[in-house]
Amino acid sequence: MASPAGLAQNADAPRAERPDGASPAALTAEERSSVVEEIAKHFETRYVSPEIGARYAQALRAASASGAYASLSDPAAFALRLTADLQAVAADRHVSVITGGMARPMMRRMGGDGSSALEEARMLADGVAYLRFSFFPNDPATADAARAFLLANADASAVIIDARTNPGGGLLVMDRLLPLFYGETTTLMRSDLRETVAREMGTPPPTLVPQTAPPGIARTDHVVAPDDGETRLRDARVLYLTSGRTGSAAEHLAMALKHTSRGTVIGETTAGAGNPGLALPVGRFSVFVPFGRAYDPATGRGWEGSGVEPDVAVPAADALRRALELAGQPADEARRLAAEVDARSPPAVGS
Repeated sequence: MASPAGLAQNADAPRAERPDGASPAALTAEERSSVVEEIAKHFETRYVSPEIGARYAQALRAASASGAYASLSDPAAFALRLTADLQAVAADRHVSVITGGMARPMMRRMGGDGSSALEEARMLADGVAYLRFSFFPNDPATADAARAFLLANADASAVIIDARTNPGGGLLVMDRLLPLFYGETTTLMRSDLRETVAREMGTPPPTLVPQTAPPGIARTDHVVAPDDGETRLRDARVLYLTSGRTGSAAEHLAMALKHTSRGTVIGETTAGAGNPGLALPVGRFSVFVPFGRAYDPATGRGWEGSGVEPDVAVPAADALRRALELAGQPADEARRLAAEVDARSPPAVGS
């Protein structure tokens, strides 16, 4: 399982779909029963809210016992029905069941393989640094590359972080970058994890500080401490770009920058996937079980189902242009630069 620094969070929770190639073998009654029971146990023991987790499990077992799944021999149709039944109990953007093995590929994507995550890191104009992440991997090489870019350009007056197509990931990248932006130790976010999962993960990293919590819950505060050696970027303007596809860990960063007043969020309201978790294999299926909830410690508000609202609301396609204007670029130059960048990696539009 991933370490606490790498809570797998992904707004694009996989949907049920038939794999390419030959039709899968039909489900047997025994397989359906086994899958339902294993998924029910995962929600009972791992879902962030013990009460809701128990309701998920009860609903699946009751449906199975009533024969509701008896006619579903097609794995894709069965996965869709399980997802629908779970969502009917309590809506959660991450909860899903699909056919095939999404668990291991997703865990690799959210874990060590970050080779394609830092899509671009360059100076767009004098004093304007730009980083675009396709997701936030728990990959030290990616985090180090992004940090090295900022250190090499620490005289920048503005830093634009483009998360318009970023569905989530983990905390490692932001843990390496945010110390450059803050001048004092600051609480960014609070997270509640199911205690059973927290025990499996072991000791949290230094950026996750344990807090008192209700029974069955492990609570931590995500804290940033100032960088000891570099201070120049503490005064840089941080501009964070979002769309309706910006999710989970990318929403975590949006909320953190917003509630600490350290960054300006520009674009669209984010996806609303606030409960981190892991994709778990269940036979020839996979189930995404959220084991945590992240929220603003000052208000107690998270973003599950609602998203993070931008400070400057513009369509995703206009977010970079607007950020460049706020960074001091003339309107015509901002438009030209934004068009050049977005031609290489179009932003999420209409999502």
